[in-house]
Amino acid sequence: MLGRSVIRRQIFAFVGPALVLFPISSAHAGDWRITPRAQSETIYTDNVQGVAGRKEADAIHSGSSGVSIRGTGARLSLNLDYTLSYEEYLEETELSSRTHRLLGSANTELIREHLFVDAQTSFNRVVDNRTGAISSVDRNLGDNQTEVFNFRVSPLYVFNFGGFARSSTRYTYSETVFDPLNDDSDGNTAPSDTKTNRVSQVFSSGADFTQLSWSVQASYRRSARGDSDNNFATKSGQARAEYAVNRMISVIGSAGYEDLNDSSVDDDDLFGEIWTVGARLRPGPRTDLSFEYGRRYDDDFYSGSGSYEFSPTLRANASYNITVDIEQSAADNAFLFIGQDEDGNFIDTRTGLPIDVVDSDFDLSDQDTVLRNETFTASLSGSRGRNRYGMRLAHTKRTTEPAAREQTVISGSVNFNRDLRPDLNLALNASFTDAEDDANDDTSTFRFNASLGYNVGRTVRASFRVSHLRRDTDANEPDLTENVASVRLVKTF
Repeated sequence: MLGRSVIRRQIFAFVGPALVLFPISSAHAGDWRITPRAQSETIYTDNVQGVAGRKEADAIHSGSSGVSIRGTGARLSLNLDYTLSYEEYLEETELSSRTHRLLGSANTELIREHLFVDAQTSFNRVVDNRTGAISSVDRNLGDNQTEVFNFRVSPLYVFNFGGFARSSTRYTYSETVFDPLNDDSDGNTAPSDTKTNRVSQVFSSGADFTQLSWSVQASYRRSARGDSDNNFATKSGQARAEYAVNRMISVIGSAGYEDLNDSSVDDDDLFGEIWTVGARLRPGPRTDLSFEYGRRYDDDFYSGSGSYEFSPTLRANASYNITVDIEQSAADNAFLFIGQDEDGNFIDTRTGLPIDVVDSDFDLSDQDTVLRNETFTASLSGSRGRNRYGMRLAHTKRTTEPAAREQTVISGSVNFNRDLRPDLNLALNASFTDAEDDANDDTSTFRFNASLGYNVGRTVRASFRVSHLRRDTDANEPDLTENVASVRLVKTF
């Protein structure tokens, strides 16, 4: 695991700026909540190793302490969750371990209406090979896991040229650190640690433009991967315009150029001129659809998105896009979509569902390859009375460059929560993943979780959870299954 001093630096790298900026916000009215908590959980699993063919049962006790900081002031917003936990295995004592978890997001306004700073961070433990040992709950498996730390800070300077144009200058520094928890006996190693610097400049139309909106942007990005000379760098420039034909229909067009510098890829294969044409449809106040076709990455390019509000509490979203990136950027890009619900919980703003920035349907085993991703996602989220629900479906095809290894994943999930009484809650979750890979065996995984939570008092909550996991593969090996039952007690202060 990462050393204690490293963990401390990572936490203070995020919390430190927020504490310095706190007096700016607290000088004005605001709503701030600091909630320490302690948790005790007993877990029973019938497959402690998380492998197929040799199931062994064990009991685990997990104790943890943590803190949540949530608040909004006049010029600072902060949402931070940190937990330190220890897992004690009854039989497989070598699996006993300590785990840090961190997820935070903050933004502040340093100079009113001009200078803003955004920051996000996460630290978690993830599975790096989904054909290896896995579990239906988050716990130590002994191997096949990697700790991932992500940090991102991004100052933004905005200047308005009257009602004619708006200038946005942004610099972003981000860092991704991987620390494998295994001996790599399966030959699978984590991607290289990465430090990324980005600079972008955007000029966009101001309030004087009503029927026509336009933007001109330029950007440069450089990702330094580990100690090698294999750096990933991109530079691009693009002009974009949207013209409203009438209230319901707009036409869209863009043109530009982008270039890539990576030692493992022929630049001419993926980068060059960009152009797109398309349309945006808004037949009503609750519907927004857009579609674009053009040329990008030396191939035909398609993208589209749509949203529909069935009601103020029920919304559907869908999108399709093609991107070229590296493995290490997945969590960094997910930071762009961190939001929070009315209770302050972290959610994905694209779906309204809980977010885990380091979770992925793919393995962390592509090392320093460049990835071409074609992704379609659709989601539905909403609430009605005492019920909250959400669904998500995703289809992703990605090709590694230059090896041309193809992977296709279809995944989906369904979530349902119901407040049976003011002090009693039921939560159900089911998910599936079907993965086809021309380099590994094809696998399909199904998970189900059900939990019942009860507020014993105003600051004490008890819950009971059952989980089931099943993974099938076309390899000549038995299916992997796991059943888990746990009892949890949480005390907030």
